[in-house]
Amino acid sequence: MITRIEIENFKSIRDRVSIDLRPITLLFGQNSAGKSTVVQALHYAREILSRRNFDPSKTEHGGNAIDLGGFRTLVHRQDSEKSISIMLEKDITNQDLPFYSETLRREVVQQDSWWAPVYSLNEHVKKVGVEMTIGWEQENNHASIVSLKVIINGKDLAIILPNPNAQGTQLLFLFRNHELLDLDEFPGQTISLNDVINDLTDKEKIEQHGVMYELNEQQSVIPNWPDGLTISSIRSYDTEGDLDEETILHQTLNSLIVGPCQLISEELENFRYIGPLRELPGRNFQPRKFPDEKRWSNGLAAWDKLFQLTPTKVRECSEWLSMESKLNTGYALKVREFVELFIDSAIMAKIRNGSFIDENDLMEELQKLTEKKRIYLIDNVNKLELLAEDIGVGISQLLPIVVSALTKNNGILTVEQPELHVHPAIQVNLGDLFISQIKEKPDICFLLETHSEHLMLRLLRRIEETTDKELPPGKWPLKPEQVGVYYLEPDPEGLKVTELPIDETGEFTRHWPKGFFEERAEELF
Repeated sequence: MITRIEIENFKSIRDRVSIDLRPITLLFGQNSAGKSTVVQALHYAREILSRRNFDPSKTEHGGNAIDLGGFRTLVHRQDSEKSISIMLEKDITNQDLPFYSETLRREVVQQDSWWAPVYSLNEHVKKVGVEMTIGWEQENNHASIVSLKVIINGKDLAIILPNPNAQGTQLLFLFRNHELLDLDEFPGQTISLNDVINDLTDKEKIEQHGVMYELNEQQSVIPNWPDGLTISSIRSYDTEGDLDEETILHQTLNSLIVGPCQLISEELENFRYIGPLRELPGRNFQPRKFPDEKRWSNGLAAWDKLFQLTPTKVRECSEWLSMESKLNTGYALKVREFVELFIDSAIMAKIRNGSFIDENDLMEELQKLTEKKRIYLIDNVNKLELLAEDIGVGISQLLPIVVSALTKNNGILTVEQPELHVHPAIQVNLGDLFISQIKEKPDICFLLETHSEHLMLRLLRRIEETTDKELPPGKWPLKPEQVGVYYLEPDPEGLKVTELPIDETGEFTRHWPKGFFEERAEELF
C-alpha cells in the first residue's frame, strides 16, 4: 500500500507537503481550501507512471468528476517556469522487489551461487519511493518529465535524467553512498555491490558522490517493465552464457531501480476514486458487461458490481445498509432475476385466450428468453420493493461507498464527501464501516475528503473505547496510529497542511486551526 505522498508546486501547494496515508486518512478544511489537491495529485501521478501522460485534462479513473486542465493549470500559480514534483512511497516489508530475468529468478533458489547473497539485498529493502518531476518545455511548448528519482528506505538511490547529448537515451546517476550498496554482511559474501561497481565501471564515469551511466534505447526517463534498463558498460543478460558479475550487477540494479517504479505504478492502477456526486441508476438500468473503473467516480460502478456479487456478498451489503447495529438506513438490498415475456409472444396469446398451454412447450419457450437482473431497495417498514429512483437521494450517495468498502480488498479508496445528503446518525456509523474493513484488510487505505464532524467523532470514540477496553459488543477496535487527520487551509505562500495527532484517549493533541469543530462550541456556549 502507498504509505506517503509528498507534493510540491502543485495547484495551491507551493512548498513541499508530506501526508502519511494511514488505514483511515481524513482531509478536513474549508470549502475551496485545497482538500481535493491531494486527491488530484494521485490522479496526476497515475497518468504519469501508467500512461506517460504529463499534460492531462481528463483522467482514466476520474471520469467526468476530474478535469485536471493540463500542466499549466496544475503548476502552482500557473507559472510554467516551475516544475511539479510528486513523490509516492510504498511499504514492501512483506513483499519482494520484482525480478526481470526468469533465469535469475530460478537460480535465486540456488544458495551456492556466489551472487545469491548479493541479491538478498532485497531482504533489506523495507520502503520504496518514486519521485516524478514534471516541467514545461518552452521551445517545444509541451510538458515533459524532468527527472525520476528512486528512493529506498527513505534515502535517494538513483535518479534518471534526459540525456541532452543523445536522443533516445537517458542518464542514470547512482548514489554510491546508499547503505544498500555497501552491504557485505551476507553469509559467504566478501564484496559489496559498490565493489562490483568499482570493478566494472570506467573510472571517468565515477564521480565523488556516485556513478553516471547512459541508458541505451530508452525513450523516456520512466523505465519500461518488464524490459528493464539497458545500462551502458554493463552488458545485458546472455541466456546461453554463465552468470557473471556484469549480468548480476545489471539485473540487481534493475530490481532496485525499475522495481519500485513498477510497484508504485501497480498501486496507482489499483487506486479507486468515488467523486462527490454519485448518480442514480435509471429505471431500466443494466450493468456494463466489463468492469469500467472510471464509473466509480459517479458511483454507477457500484450498481454494476452488485449484479456480479455472490448472494452472500449482496447479503453483506444489504445488512450494512439495513441493520440497526450498522448504518440503519431503513432499506435492505435485493437482487431479483426475471425474464421479459413480450405481449405478442405465442405464450401470451394462449394466456389471454385461456387456451391450454403444454408444460413442455412452456419450458421450451421460457428457456429461449434472456435472464435479467434488477436491484431493489426494500423498505423495512412498509415492506415495499422500490427502485433507486423511488427513494431519497441519500441512499444513492451512500450505496457506492458501502459496496466499494466491502468489495475492495487493498489499495487506496478515495471518497469525496462521504457524508453528502446523509443523516448525521448514518455519518457516525460510516466510521464503523471503515473501521470494520481495516481490521479485515491490512492493505486498505480509506482516503476521505470530508467536512463531517460526526464521522470524526465516531473514530475518536472508538479509539477511546479500545484503550479503555469498553467497546460495545460487535464493534471493532481502533488505535490512534490507524487514523491520520489533516487540516488544509489556504495561506499567502501556498496551501498549509497541518497534521492533527490523536492520543490513546481519543483526544487531539493539537488544536484545530481556525475552528471547524470549534464552531459548535461557539454556538452552544
